[in-house]
Amino acid sequence: MLQVLAECGRLDTGLMSRLLDKPEPEVIGQLVAADLIYKEPNSQQYQTADEYLSGNVRQKLKDAQGATLLDPAYERNVKALEAVQPEIVPFIDIDVRLGRPGFPPRCTSRFSTGIWPSNAQHPATAHRPSPETSMVAGASIFRPATTHSS
Repeated sequence: MLQVLAECGRLDTGLMSRLLDKPEPEVIGQLVAADLIYKEPNSQQYQTADEYLSGNVRQKLKDAQGATLLDPAYERNVKALEAVQPEIVPFIDIDVRLGRPGFPPRCTSRFSTGIWPSNAQHPATAHRPSPETSMVAGASIFRPATTHSS
């Protein structure tokens, strides 16, 4: 599987089947038995365990639970997804500081607009780069380096 992922950049059970000289259903069965792949209920495509058990796992769990009504084989997906569900963090434990890196300046403005009465003059909000940010006037970190040949 790793060789195919390295060569193709995606799961290709047909190629794996040809490389192993085994029927594709047998290859799929072995990968499923080893919990290396899962069938995604919406697309009906197989995905690696790493891909399937990451991302929006809450939605994936709902999809898998719905799919078990039509095909009990998806119960395997449900159990695996239940094991990777993130902890629910209570709202009171979330600390958001306005103006922090990663907090969009437009959100600061929208927040301040929402807490002051509509007839009040809203304070101006400005975004300053974090102290960890280095800036050089006229330079861009995205500009490719140039080399000079003699």
